[in-house]
Amino acid sequence: MKNWFIRSNGETLHNNPETVDYVPGEPPEYPLKEFNYRLKCLEDGFARYGFPNTGDLTLKQPTRLAPLGYSFQDIETRYKTYLRKFLSIEAGDIILIPADQDSGEVHLGIALTVDRKKVVPYINPRPSAYFYYHNIEQHDWYECAHRVNVQWATSGPNDFSVFRIHETEGNVWIHAFSQVKDDNGAIYQAAMKSKLF
Repeated sequence: MKNWFIRSNGETLHNNPETVDYVPGEPPEYPLKEFNYRLKCLEDGFARYGFPNTGDLTLKQPTRLAPLGYSFQDIETRYKTYLRKFLSIEAGDIILIPADQDSGEVHLGIALTVDRKKVVPYINPRPSAYFYYHNIEQHDWYECAHRVNVQWATSGPNDFSVFRIHETEGNVWIHAFSQVKDDNGAIYQAAMKSKLF
């Protein structure tokens, strides 16, 4: 079992009608670029990573909504690394997203299979949790195309639990995506207490 921190906010390249990366209907309304997908992720039960125009990471020749825009080969090496690691998330891994910008608190969940089944984290092998999906008309936005389904910890209907998890090494909370060490077992204990597994 691995623990992954994934930011839910970021800037989009896809809402500016004057660029080759434009995708009609992609929020926020231009000229705004920054958007936070936290509530959508919680309510719809998934975590996401950006750079959707790289296409489905499981395909050799993915389709892209902005065919003249950036591709996987065009983005910085660190973002390629993030995407490859995001692809490696397995059902049963623990997912953390920020509960609020700069608060140091997180929401916690367990990655599910693509068809939303739960897999216990202590068996191996476990299936990949990654999938690629967007439907802008249904508010499943392009920036949320790289996904893993997640069962989020709750303390009641639509009351998503918030945790203060202290980092054990490094400053991962500033990164868009990173693996989180759990040397003191705080993440595992919080997941157990929340009945995520």
